Amino acid sequence: MSGGQAVGSVIVVDGVSYVQLAPEGRSRATGQESALSSETGNESGPKFAAFPQAAHAEILRRGESPAPYDAQAVARDFPLRWQRYIRANFRDPGHVQRVFSISERAARKWWNGEGGANGASVAIAMHEHPVAATRMLFAAE
Repeated sequence: MSGGQAVGSVIVVDGVSYVQLAPEGRSRATGQESALSSETGNESGPKFAAFPQAAHAEILRRGESPAPYDAQAVARDFPLRWQRYIRANFRDPGHVQRVFSISERAARKWWNGEGGANGASVAIAMHEHPVAATRMLFAAE
């Protein structure tokens, strides 16, 4: 190496290599001393001041789900999903009462969409109708 330049790191993003050359402890792109090397003496720290922001943002977005998960919407919509599941898979509130071992009042409320179920009831639904319950209770619409 000549001219006092040290080779930084090489990073490959989508088949494009980015190489950072920097003089001792200074970023070639900004001419400023690397915060990491000045604080810790670590010369191998990141010196990619010119790393493209779009490429960096793309790396950070990888693996994200297409739509954000909205827990409040799930909680708000669950009673309607539960009612649809109940009405599609059981004959009447009496049938619901027998399968889930619940009171007649609770079975009527579920049938009329006036409330959702607890975890044990959802587990019973998953056991009784694995495909239908998964699709109706958990699938995105």
